[in-house]
Amino acid sequence: VQVTAQFDHVDEADLAYRIGFADEVVIPMQIENGGQAQATIPAQVAGSLIRFRLIANSDGVEGTWPRQGDGAKYLGTVVQKTGQTETDLPTIQWFMPDELYEEARYDSTLHGDDGYPAVFVLDGVVFDNTTVRIKGNQARSNRKKKWKVTLPYGYTWNAGGQLENNVSEFDLMPAATDKSFSREILTY
Repeated sequence: VQVTAQFDHVDEADLAYRIGFADEVVIPMQIENGGQAQATIPAQVAGSLIRFRLIANSDGVEGTWPRQGDGAKYLGTVVQKTGQTETDLPTIQWFMPDELYEEARYDSTLHGDDGYPAVFVLDGVVFDNTTVRIKGNQARSNRKKKWKVTLPYGYTWNAGGQLENNVSEFDLMPAATDKSFSREILTY
């Protein structure tokens, strides 16, 4: 994955990236005249989550992109699988460390905007710093959980243009008899 950026008045820049939930790796970017910079993230296997951010220094002052205070710390991509079937339906991918998911799926104490950190990829757009939690009252004890998904501050999604308005949170609500675990219409 090659990352290209355009900088103004920058002395040096680095690309920080993470593959899945591994530790962050920082590599220098090559800045050319005109402020264009490039760095390459090594090839990864299909289905891999790749997140990255830029770090730049100008006269001893550090800045990042996404900028500090943004709802997300990283942007990114998922390596496509070859031969993947095309669809007009919204595509949702949910990434979370296994041990954290195991903790989240049994935690029925959270309410409101509290949640566990996750990464959602919606129609190919990475939403880093998303939170998820079990939703509902009596349904919290059901085998099939209902999940509340809250996107990072300042980010919205419109299900590939299928929603009339953009949403910053939505629910995944499976019916009790549904073997796919999320057949009910997404709600917001």
